[in-house]
Amino acid sequence: MKLVAMVVLLFFVITIASVVNASPVTQEINKALHNSVLPLGIASFGVSNDSGNIRYFTIKTKEVLGFFNVSVIRSNSSCLDYPYGASLQLNSVVLSKNVIENYTFWIQNVILFNTSDNKISFIDNVWNFSSFCSPLTAIGKGKIYNSSQGQVYIYSTNWKSIEYPFSGYLLENVSQSENYLKLSFGYVIIENGTLYLPKIIWFDNVTIPVNVSSSFITVAPTLTPEGRPYDVELVFGGPGDGSVSYFSKINASLALFLQ
Repeated sequence: MKLVAMVVLLFFVITIASVVNASPVTQEINKALHNSVLPLGIASFGVSNDSGNIRYFTIKTKEVLGFFNVSVIRSNSSCLDYPYGASLQLNSVVLSKNVIENYTFWIQNVILFNTSDNKISFIDNVWNFSSFCSPLTAIGKGKIYNSSQGQVYIYSTNWKSIEYPFSGYLLENVSQSENYLKLSFGYVIIENGTLYLPKIIWFDNVTIPVNVSSSFITVAPTLTPEGRPYDVELVFGGPGDGSVSYFSKINASLALFLQ
């Protein structure tokens, strides 16, 4: 099982726990580390450990790309709908501004795995994290649903069969259309049992009808108005609804690229 990336992440989190003047985001990371079941993968929180020196940084970008190479994946899940389900999630936070106020959106580009029959579906989610349980208006191929954490926009593609090794990229892009926020979700498959000619498939484009002057995917050592980190993550987790997946077999490599 190739878990090098997660081991590095956990070591980094444990190291920053001893910092006296820890930022709010490091405090949240440490709290999650000790109190929660954590996803498996890599992330950038705007904090780095440079030979024992804790440094803080901010990244603003229009696009983020997550590389994956999965040789095998087998799991059992606490989700009744997907008892053998798991997900690979590219999660990021979009900060949009105008002259009056700021908007914060959490966006997810997800591969949902059914590990019992080697099928996948691509899913995108959009959450409004501008305040606790903020209402959401979003226009795309999907629909808006109510949840315990507020409204969420969800779209999913049809199931498709895959073969291993299975590798490619998940993409998230932020742009503006007539001063409205536009979120694009895509993927590239480069290997599905055999090598593929790379081609970007933008499977959903979501418009948020709020007037904004600037929008960026943002990594920063601070928290959203809802108290969540401004981070980018590429992580394996449960198939949805707060479920947990238990991996009996997993061999995967992950990488994050911020343009």
